[in-house]
Amino acid sequence: MTIVNPAGTKVYGALVSDRSSLNLISARLLMSNAGQPYGFNRSAVFVTNGSTLNAGASLIVTGSHGQSVIVSNRSHAEMAGSSITGGADGGLVVVNESTAGATLTSPLNHDQWQPHRSVLRFQVPD
Repeated sequence: MTIVNPAGTKVYGALVSDRSSLNLISARLLMSNAGQPYGFNRSAVFVTNGSTLNAGASLIVTGSHGQSVIVSNRSHAEMAGSSITGGADGGLVVVNESTAGATLTSPLNHDQWQPHRSVLRFQVPD
């Protein structure tokens, strides 16, 4: 699936909220130019309020007008192998007791990262 927002008129490309989950097991999600250039929580993917993103290598975010991926309010994102490039602000923003994970063998490929009092977790393979 491809989500394109060249005019920057949509706040989110995908909103995962209120204990919901987005599981990209075999489907590839490409987001180009998502989000808006103003406001603190505008992003290609916004994961919030106890929600979960299981993206693996199936998430590709390019040229976000705001943040690329925001994980907030006790949420979690597994993003091993995901690609985040060319965002106007933070590539991956993890806030308010949230976590984001990738493995050393399948790292998150990104050109920006902004930690804000949360944990970015990398797993070392056995």
